[in-house]
Amino acid sequence: MIPFVFGSILAIIFGRILIVKSYLRRVIILFSSVMISLSLIILYVLPNNISPAELSSFDYLAILTFLFLYSVLIGSVYAVLCSSVSLLADKKRQGTAWGVIGMAIGLGESISPGINGFI
Repeated sequence: MIPFVFGSILAIIFGRILIVKSYLRRVIILFSSVMISLSLIILYVLPNNISPAELSSFDYLAILTFLFLYSVLIGSVYAVLCSSVSLLADKKRQGTAWGVIGMAIGLGESISPGINGFI
């Protein structure tokens, strides 16, 4: 729930930023890619715990950090990449382009490694 709530808030913020300063589109895409890479590295370095009694506060903090950084990716995908579809496809093929991007987003969220266990 955390990534989708903050992702929707960040999508609004990213959308407003792009209305005012549209040249920041590439910076936002790069920023979100770096944030998701850092969050996956944080999950990678977590130790494998056998029981919940072995969890430390660092483990919970790392998981929450991952969820917040994942929300940056969700917000940027919906605000930046989805708004780019109308710029890339001509008017005759926009329906197909929206179908392809919708399928890519859905497929990417369903097979992302390490994400489905936390949501």
